[in-house]
Amino acid sequence: MKSGLRSWSEGYEFCQAVNARPIVTTTTTSDYDAGGALTYRASTSISADARSKTTSIDWDGNGTTDTILTDGTASGQNGTAVNATETDGSGNLLEQRIVHIGANGHPDAINIDIRKDGANIAASAASIQVGSGIAVTVTGNNDQISLDQDSSVAVIGSNDKYVFMSGSGSGTISGSQSSSSPNVNNELDFGTSIDWNELWFAQQGNNLVVSVLGTTDKVTINDWFTGTKDVVETIKSGDGKVLHHSDVATLVAAMAGFDPATSPTGSGSQPNDPRLGDPNQTGTIAAAMQQSWMAA
Repeated sequence: MKSGLRSWSEGYEFCQAVNARPIVTTTTTSDYDAGGALTYRASTSISADARSKTTSIDWDGNGTTDTILTDGTASGQNGTAVNATETDGSGNLLEQRIVHIGANGHPDAINIDIRKDGANIAASAASIQVGSGIAVTVTGNNDQISLDQDSSVAVIGSNDKYVFMSGSGSGTISGSQSSSSPNVNNELDFGTSIDWNELWFAQQGNNLVVSVLGTTDKVTINDWFTGTKDVVETIKSGDGKVLHHSDVATLVAAMAGFDPATSPTGSGSQPNDPRLGDPNQTGTIAAAMQQSWMAA
């Protein structure tokens, strides 16, 4: 509760006229300043079976709902789903977290849809969708993190998988692991429509930029070249080939000398472009690409 000079809690029970059983219990908490002006109000409604709860929050006391938090539980034959949702006052989704609890009482699936810029998410073994144009921080291990249009994620953890699909614009990954050595098996996966020979590697400052040939899609991995802490151990193309982090430098070096007039993005070079050279001829970009990528 937000602090204030005075605060009240008011509880209400709305009863069914026939049998007087409670349908909803609502509690309202309000804060006021020294002059008696409202500075904060939160109203929480709980269903009679306690399986759903909704809290509406007016953070600044101006009479407008700024945030709505909803928690609900649904049980079925295969277990229980717990759904926690945060929206703004207009109902636009900011965050949704669905946890499925199996018949054994343990969580077997966690799905998080985050669309709130600057959010901090603590989750492990979760599937996390990062919304368009926002930057978030994820703390946890064994997560699958999907990057939407122009999104950015900073990760504190290990054994994570980043998913980047065609049309995702510019994605950014920071702090890809908490370990000081690249042995925790983080992975960057490109969507099924992005093949190994469509990926272009370049160094920009201390960052690694992986672009998709013929498009403006790209992933930036911050501080890749400052040491081993921020590398992603494995990069996987949409057609199933794998590039180990130790082979990235070979591609960066080969591609660094490419004529800037034939940029790998926009309307520049395309996969199998003859300007990349003969893949069977040592020293060509095509040869470096073919030799670095391995079958999964």
